[in-house]
Amino acid sequence: MAAHSGRILEEAHQLEQVVGSINDEPRGTLRVSASVAFGTLHTAPTLTDFLTAYPRLKMELTITDRLIDLAEEGYDMAIRVTAQPPLTLVARKLAPVRCKLCGTPAYFEKIGLPLIPADLVHHNCLNYTRSGEHGLWRFNGPKGEIDVPVSGSLHVDDDEALSQAVLGGLGVALLPTFIIGKDLQAGKLQAVLSEYIPVERHVYAMYLPSRHLPAKVRAFIDFLIARIGTEPYWDRDNVTAAIAIGAASLTLG
Repeated sequence: MAAHSGRILEEAHQLEQVVGSINDEPRGTLRVSASVAFGTLHTAPTLTDFLTAYPRLKMELTITDRLIDLAEEGYDMAIRVTAQPPLTLVARKLAPVRCKLCGTPAYFEKIGLPLIPADLVHHNCLNYTRSGEHGLWRFNGPKGEIDVPVSGSLHVDDDEALSQAVLGGLGVALLPTFIIGKDLQAGKLQAVLSEYIPVERHVYAMYLPSRHLPAKVRAFIDFLIARIGTEPYWDRDNVTAAIAIGAASLTLG
């Protein structure tokens, strides 16, 4: 009798493990909202590998800069660039957003390299209209925040479009490296005044708080973190180059 009871308990335990593994397997439809630039450049390219790894999953990806109400609109998660995620959502950091003031090497050869923020008065400063005050760029110096009046021939509300103008040699602009990282790595763009530009924003994966995080949400977040890496892949060569330049400067000094 005892042996029979033990066998029943063991079978029940095995059944519980099977059910648990089924419930933990990512399946169903994952609805994700991602901002336009990051979603297009870094979220969408991961989907083939992700969905191949989880064949029971389907995905609906919405690329938009409109702020999605996850609860009202039925989304599982959102990927956003922000300085402060909403307190109503759980937020996981995916990557720092490093901005670089950049132009083409040919542009700097013609106009000259700005050595301090005040030198920007001599440059065609192209403005991203969704950030800060028009005609004023803010930097951090040894003595605190520096406000620099700037002017330029182009104002645009899309940072990918802005990057194309910079690549064309029109002027300089502050742009996130998740957009221009490959152009910095290839030498098409040159960064200046990097020591004056702090990291103020991050890319976050955000989702509604719940007692049990759905396996499909957890799987995608873990996948993105692994794909991006501790040091984002779009920054790796740039950070290595910056360290090398700094070491060379110390050696020469």
